[in-house]
Amino acid sequence: MTNTWKNDPETKAILKQLATTDDDSGVRGAAVEELARGFKDDPQTLAILKELATTDDDSGVRGAAVEELA
Repeated sequence: MTNTWKNDPETKAILKQLATTDDDSGVRGAAVEELARGFKDDPQTLAILKELATTDDDSGVRGAAVEELA
């Protein structure tokens, strides 16, 4: 079975929003991981990961972003 969630046009937008604005750091971190996993070739994903790796208030989210960049 293939991942059909990547084919939903709203998925990327939802993940970007959650990764950058959700109040819960666990949600932001999970969104970072799924954004990188599902949309790693999207230039906007790279920009979001770089931004979160350096500016997120939570060290866990920064760490997740760094891991995905690496």
